[in-house]
Amino acid sequence: MQRFFALLLFSLALSANFVRAQLADPYPVRVYLTNFHGLECFQVRTPVGQYIFDVHGGGLAGLIDRDGKDWISWNPTNGPKGSLRGIPNAGVAFHPGFTNAVTQEPHVMPTGATLVSQSFETGMKAYWFFSTTNVQVIFMKATNHYMFAYAGTPAGKFDTNSNFQLTPHLGRQSVTNQWHSDLPNLEWVAYGDSKSPRSLVLLNHTDDESGDFSLAMDGAMQSFAFGGQYPSGEPALTKAPARFSFGLVESTEASVLQYVADKWSKARPANW
Repeated sequence: MQRFFALLLFSLALSANFVRAQLADPYPVRVYLTNFHGLECFQVRTPVGQYIFDVHGGGLAGLIDRDGKDWISWNPTNGPKGSLRGIPNAGVAFHPGFTNAVTQEPHVMPTGATLVSQSFETGMKAYWFFSTTNVQVIFMKATNHYMFAYAGTPAGKFDTNSNFQLTPHLGRQSVTNQWHSDLPNLEWVAYGDSKSPRSLVLLNHTDDESGDFSLAMDGAMQSFAFGGQYPSGEPALTKAPARFSFGLVESTEASVLQYVADKWSKARPANW
């Protein structure tokens, strides 16, 4: 009988430890080395999705949601159907597919994971922090004009019939409605699809006076930029340091997305 109770207690202890492990992962953000369309990449796995970071390009080639939909969909195909896609596509640096960046080994901790990438052509440096909810990027050493851009496929597929954009000054509209102006403070924009329960929110933490633009490019991808000149698409930002945040949000409602953007804007800068 004593042996029975001892085995029972041991079994219960193992079960309790298993439940605790499932409920509270001490490292909810994990980083793995992977190959993506021939690119050497870090795969950053978080509770809201996966980020595919090009080690030598210094930018994101993939942003995959919990349903397996890639909101960037970079691939080697030339132009807007492939190679022009990415985040942040800063201009001369930090673009997937480029080979002019050096990225340090990631640092994983209970609050998230950090990456530091530097362009050896321009000297421009970017600090990345992947949390359980979103991503912060801080640009340092702005030796060149730059922008912070999103070029990709909302909810995994560029579709002018169902993709939408949402801004505080224009509200919700089709991605076919191109615009160019300086977004009002707070500077944020969201993209999504009527068949998806989530949106991609992008936020500029600085209320600058540079122009921003959004357009559907060649019927193949959505293009948006903080600090991008229109119609040339040339970068116009110069301030450093400058902070940006972006991430997938489980809502398509304007009030919710506005609340999230406001919350992110008040967050403290990540520590490295």
